[in-house]
Amino acid sequence: MKSAKNNEDRAWILFAYIIPIFTGLAVYLLFAHRSKELRFHSVQSVLYGIAMLIVYSLFIWMPFFGFFIPFVMLFAWLYGMYIGYSGYLGSTLHIPVIGEIAKKA
Repeated sequence: MKSAKNNEDRAWILFAYIIPIFTGLAVYLLFAHRSKELRFHSVQSVLYGIAMLIVYSLFIWMPFFGFFIPFVMLFAWLYGMYIGYSGYLGSTLHIPVIGEIAKKA
């Protein structure tokens, strides 16, 4: 596999982080064979979306955390978009733990 150097592949990297589980899975199924960066970012996006869903599910029922969870989820989504934008610019950011798992996939 070659690296994601053309604009189309970089745009798909950014797209993978818009709705992490769904768009990441779509990019993985349709375009993962194109480049190793595209494959890495799509897998990382899916795993990040699953982690966000788990955090949301655990904390939404707690009275104190339930109030702050929308803000935490917004921050988490913005962080994902930052990673996607960095991938669009050509750098590869690894989310701690998730990035290492995605690298092996």
